[in-house]
Amino acid sequence: MRAALAAHDEVLHKAIEAHGGFMFKHTGDGVCVAFASPTGAVDTAVAAQRALELPVRMGIATGEAELRGTDYFGAVLNRAARVMTAGHGGQILLAESTAVLISGVDLVDLGPRRLRDLPTPVQVFQVRAGCGHRSGCDTRCCGGGVGYHPAAG
Repeated sequence: MRAALAAHDEVLHKAIEAHGGFMFKHTGDGVCVAFASPTGAVDTAVAAQRALELPVRMGIATGEAELRGTDYFGAVLNRAARVMTAGHGGQILLAESTAVLISGVDLVDLGPRRLRDLPTPVQVFQVRAGCGHRSGCDTRCCGGGVGYHPAAG
């Protein structure tokens, strides 16, 4: 288990660094990362999902957060965590706050979702990226391998 977690962490660190992210919290088998742009967050998630040995669920939301020391705080972190928990291994889910800010990415509108501790439903989208997992994917995982085109620039 320790070796698998180390390999997981290495893949995440490489993907985050390659797309300009700042990892500010490690949550055991997960991480919290800040990006200057939502495109960087989505590109990181796709790159990591494709490189990971086992599919994991990922959630992305965009909004204001307050930096205190080396940690971020704010409602957007809660929203991202809740969006993530709506998924299953292999899914990259976006809150509408992120989906409206990106282009060049094929998204599946999963509709509004009532998420724990959030007062109103959140419109959730799935990135259709095709993760390349050895076991193969279908639309329940990463969208069946179609539609991902990283944004230029």
